[in-house]
Formats: sequence, C-alpha cells, structure tokens
Amino acid sequence: MTYEIQWDDGDPTGRVQPVHLVALNRIPDPEEIFVGQKVFFPQGDYSGTEGNNTGGKRYHEGVITRIDGKHPNTVYSGHHYRGEADGKWVTYRGYSFEFSCKLQDLRIAPNVYNVLMASRS
Repeated sequence: MTYEIQWDDGDPTGRVQPVHLVALNRIPDPEEIFVGQKVFFPQGDYSGTEGNNTGGKRYHEGVITRIDGKHPNTVYSGHHYRGEADGKWVTYRGYSFEFSCKLQDLRIAPNVYNVLMASRS
C-alpha cells in the first residue's frame, strides 16, 4: 500500500511512498511509544534548492530501546532501524546510529484505523 505526500518543503519528487514509511504529522501520545516501537526521529537536515524545496529536518526510521523519566520530561532512546548493509545512507553530517529525543520530536506511522479514516476524507 502506498500514500501520496505533499511535502512541507514543496519538493515535487518522491511523493509516492510505502505507507509504513509515512509518519503522521503529530506528536504521539506517551502511551503510543514503548520499547520495541518503530518511530521516526530527526537527525541531520537538508538544504533547500532553488525552485524545488525550502530544506528541513531529516527524519529516520528507528526503534525505541529505552525510555527514561516521566512525562513531560521523558527521554526516548533508540537506534536506526536500518543500517549501511540495508542500503541506508550513513555518511551524512550528524549521523549517529543511536538517538535520544523528547516526545515532541518523535513521529509514528499510521495504524490501520488512521489509514481507513484518511481514505474517507
């Protein structure tokens, strides 16, 4: 299943993506994040290109391995879900296999209910 995206930065390329690689543009509820959960986390950024996009944060697919603290000061830690052996680009400035961030920086993929509701609108 795929999903067509209108990128926030206006980039006209790569708009059709597999649904499991698309994140909801909302901060997840704390109850939605658990150890072992796949998430999207920011790491690195990209520059705008004239007439194409405005630049922004790069989000990557990861998995949560540790949760420390209590909401709203919880820190979520984990690592990239894919590595260089999977064809993942790992040479960008700011790359680290591991990550730690706050809830407001995480995103999650839609579940079946979210996909069905989106198709109704």
